[in-house]
Amino acid sequence: MTNVLKIALLFAALGAPSVARAETPLDAEVAAVIELARSAGLPVLSLDAKAREGLAKGVPAARVAAHLEALRVDLGRAVTLIGSAAEGVDREALVSGVAAALRARVSPGAIRQILTLPVGVRAPGARSLADLVAAGCNEADVLHLIDRAGRGPNPDAALHSAVTRAVTLITQGHPPDLAAAHAADHGDEAEGPPWGKDKDKDKDKGHGKDDAPGQQKK
Repeated sequence: MTNVLKIALLFAALGAPSVARAETPLDAEVAAVIELARSAGLPVLSLDAKAREGLAKGVPAARVAAHLEALRVDLGRAVTLIGSAAEGVDREALVSGVAAALRARVSPGAIRQILTLPVGVRAPGARSLADLVAAGCNEADVLHLIDRAGRGPNPDAALHSAVTRAVTLITQGHPPDLAAAHAADHGDEAEGPPWGKDKDKDKDKGHGKDDAPGQQKK
């Protein structure tokens, strides 16, 4: 999957949560994978939703089952990594987010940093880490963005705004690393111009244009 498609899917996820197609019946092979996950104590809502979505789109049951099996393994790895950090958290959301981060090849060390955030920010933080790294952002820059937003007075809104801004900048063609770094500092300006509202300040300093981060004249 290309970064452009990943970003498009991320934008869709920011706008509206996915809804499982409950009317789609589960194939026996697919249902067996979900039951195996349930018997192991893994959260299965995301597996069920993925299964019904795939089957509704006409994906062969064998392919859906194989995909779910890979997801099941990731969920198991996520549960092990999370440990006691799931206490007081939406466990389904946290485990799913960490599993997504592992699929995006986020390092266990970075995930552990997310698990030190305030309880209410861990699940959305894990998902944001997964999505932005998958979109091409640097792990360290994303962690900075999440940490800054997650420790503020209104962490949920701040994190959503910062992630939305980073994705907006990437879709506009800006380098993912610079987009994440800039969004960390200007996440509350999601409706503003691409590089924040320092434009007038730059002009006062003799800058002739609103430069992107890392391009301002010294």
